[in-house]
Amino acid sequence: MTARPPSRHPWFDLGWPVLAGSVAGVGVVSAYAELGAVTVVVAFFGTALVVGPSLWSVFSEIGERGLRTPARVSVLSALALVVTLGLIAGFQAWALAILGLVLVTSPLVQRTRFGARDSQSPVEETRRAFDEIIAHNFSTATGDDGRQH
Repeated sequence: MTARPPSRHPWFDLGWPVLAGSVAGVGVVSAYAELGAVTVVVAFFGTALVVGPSLWSVFSEIGERGLRTPARVSVLSALALVVTLGLIAGFQAWALAILGLVLVTSPLVQRTRFGARDSQSPVEETRRAFDEIIAHNFSTATGDDGRQH
């Protein structure tokens, strides 16, 4: 049994990454132009240095080890803060509409909204497929005397 490939959509493969990247680029450039380089650097590293250790301690408490996820989330949250500050400095109230558009059309939100019917985790799906294989093999198995059981 082969796993079915995830459904592909041109918006999620091409459109949304271009939109999100453009908004992020405009936000960072706007933050630099409106707030200055020092403010942008302090906001970025300050956020990353606060969020990273906080997430690491939370992950340690729940039994997750490693720095990969806390490091990634801390950098992304710092970037999101800089982009938001830049968009607000450059576009005032329109920044909220731009950020809302990016958020509402994101693949994560769309997958959670419309993907509720496919609620099995990969582990559950693998277990179900394994059980089907075992059930199929045992239903056609033969004993030592050549008869099916």
